[in-house]
Amino acid sequence: MLPLAGLRIIAVEQYGAGPFGSMLLADLGAEVIKIENPAEGGDVSRSVGPHFFPDGDSHF
Repeated sequence: MLPLAGLRIIAVEQYGAGPFGSMLLADLGAEVIKIENPAEGGDVSRSVGPHFFPDGDSHF
């Protein structure tokens, strides 16, 4: 059994450390319910990431 199994979390954060923390809590067994603003297209962190780095970038 995971340590946070049975715990329910309401997540209202956006971008950066908030969603990452929610992901870690879910990985530990918590049920995470994420609330997003549909007018903004959801969490803005979906539109950023390593896929915007050019080919051959030192990050990869």
